[in-house]
Amino acid sequence: MPRARSCDLRSGLSLVEVLTVIGILSLLVALFLPAVQASRESARQVQCKSNLNQIMLAQHQYLGIYGVFPTLEGHFHYRIAGMIESPNPDQYTTSSLYTCPTDAEALGYVRTGASSSYLGSIGLKRDGYRGIGDGFSGGYLPDTFHGETYLSDSHMKDGLSNTAAVGECLAIPSFYTYDVDWDDYPQFWNRLLRLTDTRYNDLTAMADDCQFNAGRPRVRQYPTTFYNHILPPNQHTCTNGRPFDPYLDYPVTSSSLHRGGVNLAMADGSVRFVSETISRNVWWAIGTRSGGETISLDE
Repeated sequence: MPRARSCDLRSGLSLVEVLTVIGILSLLVALFLPAVQASRESARQVQCKSNLNQIMLAQHQYLGIYGVFPTLEGHFHYRIAGMIESPNPDQYTTSSLYTCPTDAEALGYVRTGASSSYLGSIGLKRDGYRGIGDGFSGGYLPDTFHGETYLSDSHMKDGLSNTAAVGECLAIPSFYTYDVDWDDYPQFWNRLLRLTDTRYNDLTAMADDCQFNAGRPRVRQYPTTFYNHILPPNQHTCTNGRPFDPYLDYPVTSSSLHRGGVNLAMADGSVRFVSETISRNVWWAIGTRSGGETISLDE
């Protein structure tokens, strides 16, 4: 009986076919990865805005109970804690409400406000050593220093919807208390207090000097519980000349890792995304509570 001829069947794939499949998969990953990353950032943006909404709801609840906003040089964190989730916080208590999910360095300490993603606006200028700003945050407890009180909604002469209240600020790294060679950490420079050489009283000159002539970061950082409107979002934070004097006005700038700007809560509780290219005049105008400006973010 004649023997059947065996069939020459191939098994597996050729090198060309493997490379073709790999190329197609790589192309699909390249197409879909940016969309996934954008989707994640969008979710983080929503959470960040939600945090600011909750913070402002708590501040208005505080206003309803005590008749004043709970802010002293931007530090509202401890006084509204009981209205949110931490009625008796100690120095180690943290809250996710005070941390933007985009900023991995933010720890959100409730009692001190240190390493929080959100700080209160003190406006443009402070009253020297009294520390009273011309923005949303300022003043003192009733019947204490200089007879001042905290600010209420009646002090917001420019209107609650036209007055910045709480803005995003990138947290300072937790090791800032040590003598650090910041040249080893260039990725943190956008969070740090940087040195300038000349001292100015004029805000325009001060802002320009910081924006264009900022040097390396100060070795010992000086964390604050406030930010101000001297420079628009995502620009530098600087000393006002040397030696550094924390009681003088100096740019403490709102900042974030969101693409193109920062989230900003207005005094009426609304939250807006503000472009880092916003006009300096508009940014100055919304920073003050009673400057008499007619400019708003809608313009």
